[in-house]
Amino acid sequence: MADNKGADILEIFSSVQGEGLKIGERQIFIRFHGCNLNCEFCDEDKVKKTDTIGADKILDKIDKLNVENIHNTVALTGGEPLLHSRLLKELLPQIADKGLKIYLETNGTLASELELIIDYLNTIAIDIKLPSVTKDKAYWQEHKQFIKSAFKREFFIKVIVSEAMDIADFDKAVELTKDASFDLPFVIQPETKKKSCEVDISPEKLLELQERALKSLNNVLVIPQAHKMMRLQ
Repeated sequence: MADNKGADILEIFSSVQGEGLKIGERQIFIRFHGCNLNCEFCDEDKVKKTDTIGADKILDKIDKLNVENIHNTVALTGGEPLLHSRLLKELLPQIADKGLKIYLETNGTLASELELIIDYLNTIAIDIKLPSVTKDKAYWQEHKQFIKSAFKREFFIKVIVSEAMDIADFDKAVELTKDASFDLPFVIQPETKKKSCEVDISPEKLLELQERALKSLNNVLVIPQAHKMMRLQ
């Protein structure tokens, strides 16, 4: 975990948000290196060289990318941004002072780290990890605690699904969401193959999953990774 002197950053860039409820928005992305999980489908470049960058340099890069004022949001992505919460606690108020909103993409397992910075966030995208898809351990209790903390801000739930997914995992994610709120947005995101950009699940199965979730939830959306389909970063 980085301290407030700097964090390992893979890249800072301008692109289109390709996932979830803010899909299509032009955003400035800060991609942090490192994660506390080990998902099989992870698209983080674990071998790419990183730079340890402090708040001042990050803010300078944001200013250069937004010189034409075409962005209204900075997206924190990774890896897992909350591993760098101490730096973010220093950085985020200064981003907000520039009139920019802050969008956090997270695996939804580090509730105590979220508490350190939640007052500076505008939107939280929480990725509930299905163990049959990630091939990692289950994090149901961690997700439950995280969702409880996230209610201070606008947030939505996202689950990545595949043809090989255990339906019991999907049902558990739906139930976890329902227990928090019937009206929480629940995004079903098909796993996307890294090279071909094809989704790893049939259209029929996606419709079946949406119908299944709608029996318990009020707001269920199927949204693929649009940025991969457009070959965007």
